[in-house]
Amino acid sequence: RWGAVIGGIFYSVATTRIQENAFILNFNVPQRAISGERIVYFLDYVNTALLAYQHVRIRLSYPQDFTFANADPQPTESQNVWDIGEVPPDGRGRIAVYGTLIGNENDTKKVKAEIGVWENSIFFPYAQSAFETIIAPPPRAVEVTLQSLSRDVVRLGESLALELSYKNTSEVVVKGVILSVEF
Repeated sequence: RWGAVIGGIFYSVATTRIQENAFILNFNVPQRAISGERIVYFLDYVNTALLAYQHVRIRLSYPQDFTFANADPQPTESQNVWDIGEVPPDGRGRIAVYGTLIGNENDTKKVKAEIGVWENSIFFPYAQSAFETIIAPPPRAVEVTLQSLSRDVVRLGESLALELSYKNTSEVVVKGVILSVEF
């Protein structure tokens, strides 16, 4: 802290040092997701400060091509804002958001969360967190090819041989799979 007199007016300067964030936000999100399948975003929050915070809100920014289906608890505003209210010291909670994510293989989809307060229609975040999910290939690849045919035309009554190829492209063992082909 120091001060100076300039033009007959005393100016004082003080320095404030921020020790750490009052809140911690952690996402529990799949690193990889298949386009069009259901995804769940879990967001955990903790007040690490020694005092309670009033009128706390959480705001999520979903990735492009995310379709919101449901949440627990339900958002209080639109599909992406939760009014948490008072969060005491060491107060914590979890929000689960369900939806589908669409994209091409290897696309990166980013979800972002902010926790803070609204004042005069402006959101002031205390902390934020983001996570990226990569669109993975479908877990199974199936291909049907026509065998033993040297021409592009098939004649009535002619016998055809089809070959069915399949592959598990996921990193998970798939059991009880039934493949069927209709020609």
